[in-house]
Amino acid sequence: DSIKWPLFIAVLLAVFLSWKQPSGVTHFFLDYVPFFNKFRDTKMMLILLQLAAPLIAGLTLNQMKNEENPLKNIWLLIGAGVPVLLMLIFVVMPGSLFEFFSQAEQSQFRELLEQASADVIQQGFLKKYIASVREIRIDIFRSDAVRSLLFVIIGLIAALSFVIKKVPTVASVAVLGLLIMTDLWSVDKRYLDAENPSKNRRWVKSQEYDFPFEASKADLAIFNAEV
Repeated sequence: DSIKWPLFIAVLLAVFLSWKQPSGVTHFFLDYVPFFNKFRDTKMMLILLQLAAPLIAGLTLNQMKNEENPLKNIWLLIGAGVPVLLMLIFVVMPGSLFEFFSQAEQSQFRELLEQASADVIQQGFLKKYIASVREIRIDIFRSDAVRSLLFVIIGLIAALSFVIKKVPTVASVAVLGLLIMTDLWSVDKRYLDAENPSKNRRWVKSQEYDFPFEASKADLAIFNAEV
């Protein structure tokens, strides 16, 4: 119990510090925490959450396992129902909850539509393009929500089996550990595809980084002619 609340604070800090728009907490860390402004990255801050949240879940499950009738624990029911309900909402109606465009994109689209107001054909093309991009983003979001829903359901089954002692403890812990590792591994590979660096444009060979390509006058002339 003594480590539960420090871990919970670490989770909250990870969420606050990972926000794209800096909050008061972010400004405090930037101004007063040594070297924080040298290493801050919104995505990397979530590593704290990835480490702390499973530990909190493990401590909670261990505490519930020692209870006489854990199924009567209201917090267990809330903790089990809220993630499932949330994922179901994300799957069914994502378009009603989020815009799927940043404020900068919305401003840019408004300017383009205003510029094309005199051309009905071009304006119609722009509207179809905006709608198609939004649908693609909704489909990506929905597929991730379905994936998360499956992980939540499997995790709940394993967790409840652990709490009510219907299956061996080792089996429940192994399933939960494998589930967590699979989730983290599959998502992390989206950002770092080390197996296929040739297909990932974020990977740059050291020689190309040290000696980047510089276009000659002939290259620029060909480029300008093609444009």
